[in-house]
Amino acid sequence: MSLTAEQAAQRVGKQPAWELANDIKRLLGSVDDARERQGLLLTLARAEKAQGRSLHALHRVDDVLRLDPGCAEAHVLRGDIFTDKGADSDAIAAYQRAIELSPDNAAAHAGLGLVYAFSQRSAEAVPHLTRAVTLDPTHVLATQTLGQELLKLGQREQAEPFVRKAADRAHPLSACTLKWTYGATLDHQQLVALSQHYWDQNQQHLTFQHLEEALALPALTPDQRCEVLQAYSLKLYFTELYAEAEAKIREALALGGGADAKSQANFRGNLAMALFRQGPEKLDAACREFPDALRLEPGNAQRLHNYGMALHARGSTDEALAALLEANAADPYHVNTHYQLGVVYGAKGEVELARKHLLYAEQCGHQGAQALRHQTCGANEPADHMNNGAYYFDRNQLEQAIASFQQAIPLLEGMVEFEGDRSSINLASCHNNIGFAMTLLNNPAGKEHLEKAIAMDPLYFDAVNNLGNYLAAFGQDDAALAQFGLASELDPNSGSPYYNRGRVYLNKKQDFQKGIEEFTQAAKLYANHEQRLNDARYLRAKCYEALGRYAEAMKDYYDVYADADVARVQALMSTGSGPRPWWCPGHHASQCACATNPGAPPR
Repeated sequence: MSLTAEQAAQRVGKQPAWELANDIKRLLGSVDDARERQGLLLTLARAEKAQGRSLHALHRVDDVLRLDPGCAEAHVLRGDIFTDKGADSDAIAAYQRAIELSPDNAAAHAGLGLVYAFSQRSAEAVPHLTRAVTLDPTHVLATQTLGQELLKLGQREQAEPFVRKAADRAHPLSACTLKWTYGATLDHQQLVALSQHYWDQNQQHLTFQHLEEALALPALTPDQRCEVLQAYSLKLYFTELYAEAEAKIREALALGGGADAKSQANFRGNLAMALFRQGPEKLDAACREFPDALRLEPGNAQRLHNYGMALHARGSTDEALAALLEANAADPYHVNTHYQLGVVYGAKGEVELARKHLLYAEQCGHQGAQALRHQTCGANEPADHMNNGAYYFDRNQLEQAIASFQQAIPLLEGMVEFEGDRSSINLASCHNNIGFAMTLLNNPAGKEHLEKAIAMDPLYFDAVNNLGNYLAAFGQDDAALAQFGLASELDPNSGSPYYNRGRVYLNKKQDFQKGIEEFTQAAKLYANHEQRLNDARYLRAKCYEALGRYAEAMKDYYDVYADADVARVQALMSTGSGPRPWWCPGHHASQCACATNPGAPPR
C-alpha cells in the first residue's frame, strides 16, 4: 500500500477513523522522510482523536513535536485534544504556544478564544476570536461565538455585525439571536437554519412553524422556494409522514426542482424514497423514479444503495445486487451498503460473501448487522468468541474466558483486509485478556500473551499495566515497578499503576513510606471512583500502621468505613496481614476512644 501524508489527510472524515489509523500505522515503519512522517503522524493523531483515543492521539502529537518542536499545527491539535477532554488549562497552554510559534494562526486563535468563551472568560475570549475571524472570515463558529461573547459583555452594537455575518451563513444560533435580540426579519435560508436548530432540539412544532414562515415570505424565487421545500420534505420524511413529503417534493418538481441537476436529482431520489416508504402499492413507482435521479447524478453511492434496497424489496434480486455493487464501488466505506449486500447475498445463498459484508458493517457499528450475520451465517466470528470471553471474565470464570479468547485468535489472524483491519486491535485485546486471566490463575504462560499484545500496540495501556501485574505476581518486583512506571507514562490520569506499585512496596519490599506515596497518588486519581478510592485508602492505612503512624491509619480506616460498604471493608481486612488495624466498626469518631487518644497503640 502506498499512502502519502497528503492522501491520508484527504481521507479524514471519509474513511472510518479506525481503518485509516491502521493504514497509517502499517505504513509508518517504512517511511524515513521526516516531513512525510510528520504529516502522517498528525493525520494519525486526528484519526485516533476521532476514535475517542485521546491518549494515543496525544502521544502521536508528542512524536511530531519530537521531530519538530516548532510545529504550530501540532500544538493546535494538542489544544483541540485537551479541549475535548475538558482540560482547559492544558488546552490554553497549547494554543498559546501555537500562537507564539505562528502569530497569524487562525485555528490557534479560534481554539483559544473558544476555550475562554466556554470557561465564561468573555473578556479574554473576544481579542482572540476577533483575531481568528480577521485571519479566517469563513470560520463560522468563531464568528458566531464572538457575537455571543460581545453580547455577554453588553456590547450590543459591536456584536450585531458578527451575529448577522454568522446568520448569513445560516448559523442557527445566530439566526435565533438575530430574530429575538434584534427583532430582525430573517430570509429563507436563515429560517431554514433556525428550523434545523429546533429539529435538533426535538421541537417539531417550531421546526415546521419556521418552515411555514419561510414559504410565506414574499417574492421567493422558484429556486428559493425549492430550497425550503427540500428542507420541509426531508423533515416530513424523517417524521414518517411519507405522503406529505411526497406532496412537497412534487410541488418542488413542478417548479423545476431547483437551480441545477444535482438539486433536481435530490428531489427525484427523495421522491423515490418517499414512494418506497409508503408500501408495496407504490414500490413499482419508486423503482421508476430512481433511474431518473441517477441519470441526473450518476455514481451517487447513497442513491444507488437506496435503489438496490427498493429492487430487493420488489424481488428483483439480481438487479438489486448490481445496483449495490455499483454503490460499493462508488463508496467502499458506505456501511449501509455493506449491510444491504449482506442481505442480498444471504437471500441468494452466498453465505461467505454475506458474512464478509455483514462483518464489515458490524465492525463499523451497524446495529442490526450482528443479528443478521448470526441468522444468515451462524455465530462463529471473532466478535462472538470475544463477547463470550468478556461474559466469562465478568463472572470470574477465568478458564472459560481464556478458552473463548483463544478461539477468537486464529479467526482474527486469518481475517483479510476487506473485513476491516480492526482485527489487529482485537487480536491485541485477546492476548491481553488471556495474559491477565492467566496471571490471576498463576499461570506463567500469561507473560507471552501480554508481550504479544504490547508488540502489536506499544501504547496499549492495559497490556503494559497487566505485564507489571504479571511480573509482581511472579516475584520480579523491580521489573514490575519499572513496568508500572511505563504504564503511568502512557496514562498519567490512571490510578492503577500507582496503586499496583504501592502494593509491591507494601507486600514485597516492605517500603511503607513509598507505599504511602503511591497510594496517596492513586487516591487522588481515584477521587471519582468510590470503590477504588477506598481500596487505596485501606492499603495506605496498612502502611501507616506498619510505621506506627496510628492517627493517620485511623483516619484512613475510618474514611473507608464511612464511605464504603461495611462488608467490603471487613473482607479487605480479613485478607490483610499483620495486627488488626485500629478501627472501631459501628462507632462514630466522637464516641470512640480513638478520638480522645489518637496516638495510642492499637488494643
